Amino acid sequence: MIGAQRALLPPGTAAKYRSGALGTKFVTAMLKNNGTSRFALKGGDAQSGGLTTLWDGGLPGGYSPMKKQGAIVLGSGGDCCKPGGGANLSAGTFYEGAIVAGYPSDATDNAVQASITAAGYR
Repeated sequence: MIGAQRALLPPGTAAKYRSGALGTKFVTAMLKNNGTSRFALKGGDAQSGGLTTLWDGGLPGGYSPMKKQGAIVLGSGGDCCKPGGGANLSAGTFYEGAIVAGYPSDATDNAVQASITAAGYR
């Protein structure tokens, strides 16, 4: 659950997200959601370093509990498709993704990031 193009980020994160907090050539972005009350958004440079937690807290109003309809989407952006048009901000290439069961620990998130940086994206 993240719809940055529709401002579904919690208060205080939208400005950081839109200001280029993940402005590296290759980006790791992680979203985890327990489906009832909490989600975390993390990001970092996919070439080196660790992750930054951009949000870890409650779901936005009206999203608890989640009402998931069974779709899984891995890919880049939706800014091109906001109601009424007028945006095409989803440029980028999606390289790979993963889906895990449950709400992974921070140690798991960090291990995934270490594996990504070890892949040597250039």
